[in-house]
Amino acid sequence: MSADVSHARSRPKIYWLLGVILVAVGCIGGTKLYKSWEQHRIGEFEQLCRTADQKRDWESLIKTAEEWSQWRPISADPWLFLAEGYLQTGRTEKALHALDQIPRHDPKAIPALTKKAEIEFDLLNRPLASEQTCLELLQLEPRLTVVRSRLIFFYALSLQRVKLIEQIRASIEYGSEPPDAYVYLFLCDHLYFTNGSQLNSKWLRSSPRSEVLLTAAAVQFDEIIQRLENQTEATATTRRESQEKLNRYLEQFSRNSALLRYFLHRYAEESKVDDVARILAMVPPEAGNDSVFWRFRGWYQAAVDDLEGAEEAYRRSLELTKIDWRTWQGLAEVLRLKGNLQEAERCQKIALTGKRLRQDLLQLPTARDITDAQLHRISEYADACGDSQLSEHLQRRLQQRGYGG
Repeated sequence: MSADVSHARSRPKIYWLLGVILVAVGCIGGTKLYKSWEQHRIGEFEQLCRTADQKRDWESLIKTAEEWSQWRPISADPWLFLAEGYLQTGRTEKALHALDQIPRHDPKAIPALTKKAEIEFDLLNRPLASEQTCLELLQLEPRLTVVRSRLIFFYALSLQRVKLIEQIRASIEYGSEPPDAYVYLFLCDHLYFTNGSQLNSKWLRSSPRSEVLLTAAAVQFDEIIQRLENQTEATATTRRESQEKLNRYLEQFSRNSALLRYFLHRYAEESKVDDVARILAMVPPEAGNDSVFWRFRGWYQAAVDDLEGAEEAYRRSLELTKIDWRTWQGLAEVLRLKGNLQEAERCQKIALTGKRLRQDLLQLPTARDITDAQLHRISEYADACGDSQLSEHLQRRLQQRGYGG
């Protein structure tokens, strides 16, 4: 009797265990069925999108991709198809939004954001927005040459000298620099582009209050007027109006580096020592890593016969940018006045080499037209300036390109 009771009591435990096993088996089977159904539905969405894309049926593509993206918002593909549909139908803002939805951990985020930066820069003329997209891209992958190239071009044309140098040096460090980066690096002692004012004016349409674009456009327009061979009464009036605008900007944007460099260059050329001192006093502390300001401090100290201060300032400038031929020129003059003729001659030789190389590079149709032979000359010049890191890296890049000069 006792045995029968024990057996009866054990039955609920057996039933409970069987129930757990059946539930577990059901869950596993259900999960497999769901995954199978999920993959089937993804395949259907993808096939419908591809068919619509091939037929150029953009509205069907958008409709299907929207449904897919709502069902699977963490997937990259529906957003990519959706962006394509929007682009093809002229709905650019929606395309940008779609590209921005792709999860950053997805490998397809890099080509998607690259496309987004391209649209912002080339199609919409929004370089400031494109800049932010490019910087985000470089956080994901720092070796993107096309992204580095876009930033280098923008910083050069918008006269953002320190950002330009930082971007070029970073691209060199990661081995992702485009060849024209070396042209911009060499010419950044005094940035000037014949199309600079035009481009910045075009970019201003999307950011009309941008200090960077306003000042870059104004500075480069004034330089164009200055360089006109046939000066007439009309151009004289235009030049006067241009300088009045720059003076207003200096009051409005008194800490703008591009403006301060412009006025320093102008007043130094006109030998206006007091005005150079006035502008130098306006240079903000955060601009301390711009070697050009140290170069003009050297010019000013030499102008007031403080040769020790001038040499110190010029050498500080060279610590920041070793390949600035104008700084080597200024240092040579100071050393000559101090009686250090041998060192002055060495500095003068470097300056002359750099000046000739700059003149040669300015003849290029575009920075991208630089030749391997010219890159080799930059490498040799950098070595003479003591920038062994730049010289050696450039030599390695030339060897990779098969240059045997």
